[in-house]
Amino acid sequence: MQDFVVKDMNHPFQGLTYIFTHQDKINWRRRDRMRGIIRDIIIQRQQDTRTYNDLLDMLLNVRYEDTGEAMAEDQIIDEVLVLLLAGHETTANTLCWLLSQVAGEKEILDKLRSISESTNIYDAMRNDYLNAVINESMRLRPAAFMTDRMALSDDGHGQWTYPKGTAIIPFFYGVHRSTDHWENPEEFLPERFLDQAGKLKKMPAFFPFGAGPRLCIGNNFAMAEMCFFLHAFFRQFTITSTGQTPIMLPLITLRPDKVVLNLRRS
Repeated sequence: MQDFVVKDMNHPFQGLTYIFTHQDKINWRRRDRMRGIIRDIIIQRQQDTRTYNDLLDMLLNVRYEDTGEAMAEDQIIDEVLVLLLAGHETTANTLCWLLSQVAGEKEILDKLRSISESTNIYDAMRNDYLNAVINESMRLRPAAFMTDRMALSDDGHGQWTYPKGTAIIPFFYGVHRSTDHWENPEEFLPERFLDQAGKLKKMPAFFPFGAGPRLCIGNNFAMAEMCFFLHAFFRQFTITSTGQTPIMLPLITLRPDKVVLNLRRS
């Protein structure tokens, strides 16, 4: 579906072929199937008397303050889809890239294992080096590798001017690899995000979650989620590289085609 949406946006005249290819109807059916799967899970949960204390429980039990009513089923499905596509797939992609990037770096792997063995899962979330490794992975392979904005009025920046209605596309992937902002930008160096005391520092040309009023609302959740995963993963497993290099698939998110690693239980 991502592939279809990207092609549909980038090649608007492609829509003229849908009368022959029926790609629009095929993807509508995919959409309906996805929503149907979620609807079945909601129905099962509503019929279950147990408490799960998870996000779906929260969505089912929340009530509007003014009316006391629950969310409509279609709205719950929409919220679940946002969580799946914006809150799960982006994080999963980042973790796949990260494991691929560190698989051949013994020193980094040793540090990650040491952190996992010497901290509890909540302390790991605040570990500076662990966060630096995640940041460096997102610098090189940002899940949100670009975004788009629409000029609401005639505007400009520096020597450039643009009229109202112009689509502006900030290319985060390019900024993250610019030699104007980064030394050795193609290298995986988590230490670039640490100061001399080993504390995490902010970098001005780093936008894995966007910036400004449109900053990703789930950025802290995503960082905590990735820290929890890496802490648990490196307590149980050791990885080594197979020599395989994932191919980038720049759709709505920046996905790897596949990540193949040697995995061994510790």
